[in-house]
Amino acid sequence: MAKFEKVRQYRKKETGKLVFVYTVKGKAEELDQYREQAGSYLVEDDNGAPLFFSTRYVGESCPSLTTQDGRIIPDTTEMDMQVALAEQYGGNFGQSLADKLAAKMVAGGSRTAATGAKKIEKKDVGSL
Repeated sequence: MAKFEKVRQYRKKETGKLVFVYTVKGKAEELDQYREQAGSYLVEDDNGAPLFFSTRYVGESCPSLTTQDGRIIPDTTEMDMQVALAEQYGGNFGQSLADKLAAKMVAGGSRTAATGAKKIEKKDVGSL
């Protein structure tokens, strides 16, 4: 199964919109499939690995899924369910769930165990 690994982020000069850049990693046939779906929008890094650009943060590392029409995309299923759960309960409990989700995402992806997640202080946000 292919996966997406965050390599950097930047802001578009024209709009100021934040863009996350991910390297697509996987078996040769998966990468070929991704390259084909990207078509003329394909961008590769210096090592020839395809890159995925998104305005949505999908974690530091994210598994992929293949859609019914054969496209390889980030699998945000677990993240979406956790966000829905936090919204469902709201209040302090919902905020606590959202805090845990954010710490888990920053620590290394939605499907990997969070180990030693650094708490992000307000002063650190400007340097991200």
